[in-house]
Amino acid sequence: GRVKVSVPSVIGRRLIVPVLPRFLEMYPEVELELWLDDRNVEIVDQGYDLVLRMGHLEDSSLIARKIGPHRFVTCGAPGYLATHGTLKTPADLVGHACIRFRFPSTGRLEQWAFKADGALALGKGLTLNDSEALAAAARAGLGIIQAPSYLVDDDVSCGKLQEVLVGYATNRGDMWFVWPPSRCEVPRIRVFVDFFTDVLSVDHARRTSTLRETTGNVRPQG
Repeated sequence: GRVKVSVPSVIGRRLIVPVLPRFLEMYPEVELELWLDDRNVEIVDQGYDLVLRMGHLEDSSLIARKIGPHRFVTCGAPGYLATHGTLKTPADLVGHACIRFRFPSTGRLEQWAFKADGALALGKGLTLNDSEALAAAARAGLGIIQAPSYLVDDDVSCGKLQEVLVGYATNRGDMWFVWPPSRCEVPRIRVFVDFFTDVLSVDHARRTSTLRETTGNVRPQG
């Protein structure tokens, strides 16, 4: 049968679509309709069987399964950092070009988060409404970004980007699969959730381990 799924666009392109051949080989009778969409879709009203959501979930009658933490990385190009200097604490960001993300669906400017008390001031810089462009701007040396780990970890691992403020990094909630109670016992929904929970959990663990080997175990100062 058919499964209509909504996933964030970057996760869909980078993590879901590349392993679809393996999933469809294991479950050839499942017909997928995959929507890559960064909007917070209405699951029941818009006819979705399943959605992947990030952050903190609101209380609802929907069924949710946690996949893992929604981890963010603050980073910049090595050339930019060599020219403008490294950062010791989040307060140093005010003196740097900070590339910001504006949600195209709401127009809201994404807020950065750290393990630090008090208000955070960011330096002026480019604002973009596309997450892939956010990473590209950082690689081009236009400033510092704070982005989901799955967007930048490969660039950090290969040296195109360098993580900063490692000891101040904090998760922004978790990754979740969410579906209506009426779909709870549907086999095709269950196999999709089980398969991609494993895929995303393993990917997160691998990237976290690789990133630690790349950046070292840095502690906050002060």
